[in-house]
Amino acid sequence: MECFIRQKRKSISVAKGATQKVTIKNVKAKKVKKLTVKSKNKKIATVKKAGKTAFKVTGKKAGKSTKVTVKVKVGKKTTKLTLKVHTTNINTVRK
Repeated sequence: MECFIRQKRKSISVAKGATQKVTIKNVKAKKVKKLTVKSKNKKIATVKKAGKTAFKVTGKKAGKSTKVTVKVKVGKKTTKLTLKVHTTNINTVRK
C-alpha cells in the first residue's frame, strides 16, 4: 500500500492564547493507523491530536517560533511532516 501525504503549508501563525486546527486533507481518516504530534518547544506552542487526521496548535509565548513534528502512519508506511509555528500578540492571523 502506497502512502503519499503532501504538505500544503510549511508554516502557520497562531495568536498567543489562541488555538488553530490543522487538518491533513489528502489522506482518509479510516486509513490512518497512527498520528503522533510533538512540539519542539512547549513554552512557545503546544500541540495535541484532534482526530485521526487533525491536530490543534495553541500559542503560548508571543514573538517566537518553534517546529511541530507530525508523523502519520498509513498501512506500513510512516510519513513525517514538519511545520513551523510562529506565535503573535494579536488575534489577526491568516487562516
